[in-house]
This record gives sequence, C-alpha cells and structure tokens, in this order.
Amino acid sequence: MAKNNQTDSPQFLDARPRFRVVTLEWPLSFGGKEYREVHVVRLTAAEVSAFQEGLKALPADAEVRWPIYRDAEGAPIPDAVLDGLDDDDSLELDKAVRDFLPRRFRAAPAIASAPPSGEPTGSLSAA
Repeated sequence: MAKNNQTDSPQFLDARPRFRVVTLEWPLSFGGKEYREVHVVRLTAAEVSAFQEGLKALPADAEVRWPIYRDAEGAPIPDAVLDGLDDDDSLELDKAVRDFLPRRFRAAPAIASAPPSGEPTGSLSAA
C-alpha cells in the first residue's frame, strides 16, 4: 500500500466550473489595483468550516459577507470594492451567487451575499 503524499491536494474530477467570472460594466480602482471582474467561487468544506468558526467570534448582529468573491489571482475582493460597485454590477454578482453558495446556506437570511448599499460589513476572508 502506497503512502499518502501530504503535499498533494485533492482535485475535483467533475468538469463543471467551480467559479464564474462576472465582468464589471463599471470597473473600479481601489488601493492602487483595478477591479474589472469579480470571480464568484464555490467553497470547499474546509473554507465553509473556517468561515463558520470565524462567525463564532463576531457579535450576533454583525453584518458579514460570504468569502466567495475573489480577484483573478484568487485574492479576496475587499468589502470596500463590493460596497462601491455600481448597483447593476452588484445585481449581476447576486445572480451568480445563487449557483455558488453552498446549498445548506442558500436560505440562510442571517448572512447576506451583499448587504444593502451603505451598510457596514464584517470582514471574513479565507486568506
């Protein structure tokens, strides 16, 4: 029996994409970086677990955003960028989220995919 190589990571066999690119009609610049697209990604079991653990440390009324918004390099999109999106771009992201949010959380009202414009958000990112 061969030893399991700990440096290998599991690879998904299904050809379905695990992310969707939403091209912004109204690109933004923030912190010296341009945001012309947002990648909405599916989370792994480990990422969901880390997100849930992070929620335990927050006040019950904290506004949080699912850590599914990434740039082309895989880095989390800052909340300031998501909050600053044109409303039409935000609507397109909301549509994409429906397919990528874990099924068990799709009806969870306590955690928004994107809070209403102008409201504060917590920062929970799987860095």
